[in-house]
Amino acid sequence: MISEVVKVDAKGRITIPAYVRLLLNIDNGGRVLMNVDEDKGVIMLKVFQENWTRCWGVLTKRELVKLFNEAKVIASRCFVLEGKHDEYRCDMVIEGKEVLGEVLGKLNCFSD
Repeated sequence: MISEVVKVDAKGRITIPAYVRLLLNIDNGGRVLMNVDEDKGVIMLKVFQENWTRCWGVLTKRELVKLFNEAKVIASRCFVLEGKHDEYRCDMVIEGKEVLGEVLGKLNCFSD
């Protein structure tokens, strides 16, 4: 494991050191997935894999459970819609989108 202290600039950006980008094959324009654990004060970055797809949209509780049972969810953030106890607005990263079937039609997805 490598640890590195990096500075945050005035716009809130950090620079991933060149040797780390080289080590992890992060090219110019490459993407990383940021996970935040606010309780522990931890930010973790993962190299965004080619077979990952980012999707967002509104799902029912049944659809959300189906998605978690059938797809490999890498990261997710879902909020209950105000006044609707059975609907959730979600933003997630999924490995492969083939398994989503009917749920996929309700989500906006991109993998670029």
